[in-house]
Amino acid sequence: MRIRVPDSISSRRPDAYLVGGCVRDLIQGVTPRDYDLAVSEAPRNFAEEIATRLGGRFFVLGKDKFTVFCVATPEAQIDIMAYKGPDIQSDLMQRDFTINALACRLSDGRLVDVAGGLEDLHRRMVRMVSPLAFRDDPVRLVRAFRMGAAMNFRIETETLETIKASAHLLRQSAAERIWAELQRILACPGSYPHLLMMYNTNVLPTILPELVEYHPGLRRHHRGSDDPNRALGAIQTLEAILDHPDAFLPPVPAEFVQSFNDEDRVLLKMAALLRDIGKPECRTVDAAGRIRYYGHAARGAESAQAIGRRLRLSNRHREWLATLVHRHQQPLFLFRAGQGRKKPPPKATGRFFRQCGAQAPHLLTLSLAGSMTGTHPSARHPSALTGFLIGMLAYYADKIDPRRQSTILNGQDLIRNFNLRPSPVIGTILRRVEELYLAGLIRDREQALQWVGEHIGTQQHG
Repeated sequence: MRIRVPDSISSRRPDAYLVGGCVRDLIQGVTPRDYDLAVSEAPRNFAEEIATRLGGRFFVLGKDKFTVFCVATPEAQIDIMAYKGPDIQSDLMQRDFTINALACRLSDGRLVDVAGGLEDLHRRMVRMVSPLAFRDDPVRLVRAFRMGAAMNFRIETETLETIKASAHLLRQSAAERIWAELQRILACPGSYPHLLMMYNTNVLPTILPELVEYHPGLRRHHRGSDDPNRALGAIQTLEAILDHPDAFLPPVPAEFVQSFNDEDRVLLKMAALLRDIGKPECRTVDAAGRIRYYGHAARGAESAQAIGRRLRLSNRHREWLATLVHRHQQPLFLFRAGQGRKKPPPKATGRFFRQCGAQAPHLLTLSLAGSMTGTHPSARHPSALTGFLIGMLAYYADKIDPRRQSTILNGQDLIRNFNLRPSPVIGTILRRVEELYLAGLIRDREQALQWVGEHIGTQQHG
C-alpha cells in the first residue's frame, strides 16, 4: 500500500519516514495538524533543512535519547527524531499500539506495517504492540482508553487483561502526564464506557484511590446500589445531557448547555465522580438507625483539592473543581426551601445565583444529572426536583447575563443618588440589589434605584 505524502514534507531521503498517528490519519483521509518523522541519523540536520525549506521556526525539545527537533509552521508542527533501534521496523515494534506502529516512507509513500496496525485500524481496535509497551511507559495504560474514547474504538481483550495486570505501574508515572490523558478522555462525548473499563481494570482506582473507599460505601448504603461502579452512573447521565441537551431541556437552556466547552465538560465530569468522596469519613448513624453524612461536601472539597494538587491541575482548575464539590448540594437545599410552594423564596434564589456566580449553571447541570440517575439524596421527589432544576437552568439562560450581574448598580450610583458616604452599608445594599435582580424581582437600573430609595432608611438604621 502506498500513501500520498504531503508535498510540504516530501523528501528523497530513503531513511526518512512519517510515523505514528499522522500515518493513521492520512490512511483515514484526515489531514494531520502534527507530523512525526523518523530518520536513521542526523535528525537535527534534517529538521533544519525542513525549517529552511518551509520558512518555519526551528526549536529543540527534550534531551539525550528523547531529544526531538521541531519545526513549527502556520499549518502544522513537524517533530523529527532518530530511530529507536537500528531500523524503522525496530522503531515501530517499540511503539505503544498497533495503529500507531505504522510508517510511510517519504520518498515513495510505501507503507510499513510490522504489527498488523492496518487491519486493526479497519477493525476499529486498540491493541498493544507488546506487553513491554506498558512497562516502558505506564502512561500508555491510560492512553489506551483515551484512544478508544477519541476514536470510538474497542480495546482488544488481551490488551485489557495486560492493562489490568499492569495498572500498578501507573504509580511510577508523572502525575501531570496522567492528568493530560485523563482530561482528554473526559472531554470526549460518550466517555462513560471507557471510564467504566478504567475502573474495572484498576486503572481509575490507581489514579484515584479515594474511589475505592467511596464505592463500597455506596454498595452498603444506597438503595438498589449493588454495582461497584454506581458513582459513574451520574457521569453517564451527565454526558447524555451535555451531548444531547435538546433531548432533556427546553430550547433556551439547551442552547446554553450546548455552549459548555471542553474545560467545562472535564471539570463537571470530575465533580460528578468526586462529589461524594467525603461520605465515608462523615458517615454517622442516628438513634433511629438512619445513616447521615453531615459535612461530607466540605470534606469532599478538601479531598478534591488534594487530588487536584496530586494530579498537578492548575490553581484555577483545582479551585473550580473543589468549589463544585463543596457546593454540589446547594441546588437541592434551594429546592427544599421551596417545598410546599411553587418555587423557592426569591431571596434564597437570588442569594444562590449571587453566591454561585458563573458556576450556577454547572451546579444545576450537575444536580440535574444526579436527580435523573436516582442517586440524588432527594430521589423520592425525582419528578419535582428534576422539573425544578430544569426551570432554574432555563431562568439562568434566559434572564441572567453574567456580564451584567454586578453592573446594574455600583457604589458611585449610591453615593451620587442618595448622598451616602463610603461604608460597609454600600456593600450590603449592592448585594441585596443583586439578589433581587437575580431572583427576577428587579429588572433594570431604574427599578433598582427605586428599590434603594424605598429601603435606604431601613439599611441605614437597621
